[in-house]
Amino acid sequence: MVRTSWRHETIVRALFTHKLDGITTMRLAQTLGMERHTMAKHLHFLEIEGIAIHRKVGAATLWYPSSPLQSGSLSSALPLTRQLLAQVTEEVPTGFAIVDHSLMVCRANAAFQEVYGGLGKAFAQTLTAKPSVSLRKLLLRQFDSGVSASPELKDKFDSLVRLTITRLNGDKPLLIILVENRTRLCSIRDELASALAAIKDSEQIICITDSKGSIEYVNEAFEKSSGYTQRELLGKNPRVLKSGVYGREFYERLWKTIKAGKTFQEIFIDKKKNGELYYEEKKITPVTNERGTITHYVSTGRASSSSK
Repeated sequence: MVRTSWRHETIVRALFTHKLDGITTMRLAQTLGMERHTMAKHLHFLEIEGIAIHRKVGAATLWYPSSPLQSGSLSSALPLTRQLLAQVTEEVPTGFAIVDHSLMVCRANAAFQEVYGGLGKAFAQTLTAKPSVSLRKLLLRQFDSGVSASPELKDKFDSLVRLTITRLNGDKPLLIILVENRTRLCSIRDELASALAAIKDSEQIICITDSKGSIEYVNEAFEKSSGYTQRELLGKNPRVLKSGVYGREFYERLWKTIKAGKTFQEIFIDKKKNGELYYEEKKITPVTNERGTITHYVSTGRASSSSK
């Protein structure tokens, strides 16, 4: 097994010295006074850890540092690589587990543990609540073949799940397994379809934009009130409805409110496609993801006879 050592620190510093042009394995070995096959092992270790990358240029193989860090220090690059990997796996909403060659779960993100439990248990039994010979055989075959697979099966809650299994090569190969709940996904899709149908047929005037204000959806009530079709509005900014009645301060107050995660409610005087002005009691609400980041804005409203 190749272990982290002072040699790796030396190699990383040398890679950063040649980061623009790259350096061959042979030249790097000569520069640092190492045997070529030993250098190749160390470079392979650094590549697995995400610190070094290689590119083929004609018949030559050139090595570069993959980390944007300026220090060229393994002590700083290696923890960062592992920290980013840990952060990514924790933020994946799908269940995510890493299985060792004994078929035990050695790492799992929160989404997996919340449904199936903790670490140190056999993956097949964790997923199905009882030993599954066919699943065990499948996992062992993945270790041998290294070919990714996406089988579907029933879990211990009788939900249909799809596994995406990929082998991670190294001194001790591991399996990375994504667990996607197909039953729940179908349920969510059905609920979403019902919600979209309700939005489409609603008498409420509805407009959905992305976080930058580009229109992604309007319902039929919006088309009727504005005179624009959805095709004409997609990708546009709602400013196409500006009547010229309001000054800069009004729109600054609007954006300041919704960017702060608050709802903005006001009676708007907007302009139809034909130039006619109309009143709308409008409420603009920000939509956030699991991390609290605003991803969309939803405007709902109804026609009003006056500015009151």
